[in-house]
Amino acid sequence: MARKDGVGDAMNTLARHLSRGEPERRSTPHDLLRLSRRRFLDGVPLDMGGLAEELGVGRATVYRWAGNKEQLLGEVIWSLTEPSIQLARDEAQGKGVPYLVDFFQRFLKVVDGFTPLRTLLTADPEGALRILTSRHSGVQSRVVAAVRDLLREQVDAGELDPPVDLDTLAYTTVRICESFLYSDTITGTEREVGQAVEILRLLFTASSTAGGRADRDR
Repeated sequence: MARKDGVGDAMNTLARHLSRGEPERRSTPHDLLRLSRRRFLDGVPLDMGGLAEELGVGRATVYRWAGNKEQLLGEVIWSLTEPSIQLARDEAQGKGVPYLVDFFQRFLKVVDGFTPLRTLLTADPEGALRILTSRHSGVQSRVVAAVRDLLREQVDAGELDPPVDLDTLAYTTVRICESFLYSDTITGTEREVGQAVEILRLLFTASSTAGGRADRDR
């Protein structure tokens, strides 16, 4: 006997759809980033053709999504860097100069000990430095912006009164970090991130309202 409320017809329709199996899922740019991150973390060089094949898309699609391999690596590195910045911000103690110094001690320690990044720097020093330290790269510009936000918070809290604009101070801070983080690649000298932290301490102290401004006004 037929059901008058239409439930039987609805269930039959659903059953027909289910019988067709799961619909084929198309890969997206997010899938490309996830796959590239896995390979980077495993120390596997990114191959655009191999990525395209695994994702089931054409090479042209991968290039359309990512731009080129260096841009893709930049996105991968930033996607791993951003959470480290946030974690260091959350865990750093104090305020003003002590807070900033604690933040950079934590953050630089993570970057310095990040094996996949060291693997990239060893395998392709020139390419890695372009990705990491170019002013127009997607990595450095976003790190500078994050540092600027960090400094702005301390200025707004009345802890810093820098003699230069925040863009300049943030960029200088990041360049100091880069010089020590990648010194073995840039100049062949041993990395000394502890020295970077001490230089930053001096830089921030000169901008501190606790004493730096008074020294500048003498």
